[in-house]
Amino acid sequence: MNERTLLIAALVVAVVLPGIMLAGPTFHPQTPYQYNSPDYAVAHESTDAFEETADDVSFSEPTPVSELPATTQRAFHEATAEAADSSDGWQRLEIDICRDDMLVCTAYEEPPSLPDTVTVHPDSKTTIEYTLVEHEDDRYVAAVEYNSQTGFAAIPIFLLGVFTFAVFVLYSLVLVLVARHYRQSRPRLVLAYTGLGLLLAAWPYPGMLTGGRLSATHVPIPAICGLLYGIYLYASR
Repeated sequence: MNERTLLIAALVVAVVLPGIMLAGPTFHPQTPYQYNSPDYAVAHESTDAFEETADDVSFSEPTPVSELPATTQRAFHEATAEAADSSDGWQRLEIDICRDDMLVCTAYEEPPSLPDTVTVHPDSKTTIEYTLVEHEDDRYVAAVEYNSQTGFAAIPIFLLGVFTFAVFVLYSLVLVLVARHYRQSRPRLVLAYTGLGLLLAAWPYPGMLTGGRLSATHVPIPAICGLLYGIYLYASR
């Protein structure tokens, strides 16, 4: 790669890196999933959870699982594969729903949709939808719980987004300086900085492919390391 192409590539990445955050739906698009994704749970008819829910909620006839939407069937089968809570018998499943702007989704594209639901509001921020389903001649209570995260609970998410954006802006400036001064003498260094910038811009996808082991809180770490090394290089010239 000649030095002109290397410089152009670095400049493009330097613009895209902070720009992708401004274009994101929540100013902090470094997680591939929506915030406030619902929780899903099922309780077999032999459990205390089933009996207690049936006592409190009036259900219509059970719906066969095979007639549910594909997403809801997936959630049901994944939930029934989970270990039951020893205290009440609920089998719980944490659901990750991909953001609408993700090009690839390995989690859920939409929340499970339950038919003939009974809605309960345990408190002002929680909504639970219950329904009765049937699978292989057994009955289950299925529940989807939605929590609205508002007010002070959303402040850490916003602050992390602001911090990450600031780090990205500084990293982009260092990338431009490194590309200008080292594209001839140390092209591999410029290529490494440009590659790291691309990785940071595409971070939601590595985060998704690693099953969440690389989360949004990890994003600033490699950027800060590159930022500090770039400052050291520039200061020692």
